[in-house]
Amino acid sequence: MRNLDFSSWNGALTTLLGLVLVSVVAVGIRLLLTRFLGQVFRQLASVVQEQDQWSMPSS
Repeated sequence: MRNLDFSSWNGALTTLLGLVLVSVVAVGIRLLLTRFLGQVFRQLASVVQEQDQWSMPSS
């Protein structure tokens, strides 16, 4: 936080743009990770469902 410089409009604008850029990158990474993990969990659920379909009843 030492690098935040609000002594001029240029410094304030640069700081704000830097924070916005970091936020957008973080949200993008989070969305990609969420999408990737969703695909992995769907594939796992499909495999489990397929295995369950072929298993013998336990009664």
